[in-house]
Amino acid sequence: MQNISVEPPIIKLSHAAILGLKRAIELKASSVEIVTDSELLVKQAKGEYRVKDPDLSARLQELKALEIELGEPVNYRHIRRELNKRADDLANKAMDQGTGKLSKS
Repeated sequence: MQNISVEPPIIKLSHAAILGLKRAIELKASSVEIVTDSELLVKQAKGEYRVKDPDLSARLQELKALEIELGEPVNYRHIRRELNKRADDLANKAMDQGTGKLSKS
């Protein structure tokens, strides 16, 4: 498995969104909301901001392909970082462990 701890934050966040959508597809979810403290990711995923970085562009193209595969609309919502502390702590713990997977704690 790829160690995502060395990637830039926006790449890490897009990777997390991709993993979430893949899981939603596996679960045959009928409604998906991606909540993140990255306003940049939300605006890029919604197509409100252009993406210049080729790596990020590829990730967002994968995200859009997964949205199509899901067959349901995906809602992207920004939340202030201080309100996202628990998720941030879990993500940091997973990255520190080098797994790229969130652990239960």
